[in-house]
Amino acid sequence: MTASAAGVRALYAVTAYTAVKHGVIGLMRALSAELGQHWIRVNAVCPGTVLTPMNDNDAMWGFFSGGKPGAGIAEAEFPARTLNLLPIPWVQPEEISRAVLYLASDDARMVTGVVLPVDAGMLNQPSGVPLIATTRIAELEQHTQGSGSERHPAQAAV
Repeated sequence: MTASAAGVRALYAVTAYTAVKHGVIGLMRALSAELGQHWIRVNAVCPGTVLTPMNDNDAMWGFFSGGKPGAGIAEAEFPARTLNLLPIPWVQPEEISRAVLYLASDDARMVTGVVLPVDAGMLNQPSGVPLIATTRIAELEQHTQGSGSERHPAQAAV
């Protein structure tokens, strides 16, 4: 079954999607419990942000860019990277296919009832501001301070 990282942890602005994907995981768990005695394995793959038509569109580029009109993939890349522990903005569809092939293979013959994230570390991202974002903010602040520009009032010395 294909669930989503949203089936494991709530994501902002996709309430219905999150609820449905939580349901997919519940269904997978119930089916694995009921069908295991017949050697039928049931698992859920939980992709993170994958570069498919669901995410590769103007609406999503606008969302990831903070609502910037006409935003494209370039403007969305950095914000998307902040969701993941691995230094990539999104997972390629082929990575999800590899996980499904594994679960369907004899190598996974004793694997049932599992939630398998294929999410570049999205679900393991600690709470708070991601390291990549704090690094980028520090770089921007250093650039601003080095250019002789006025400091923002929030940056005023105490």
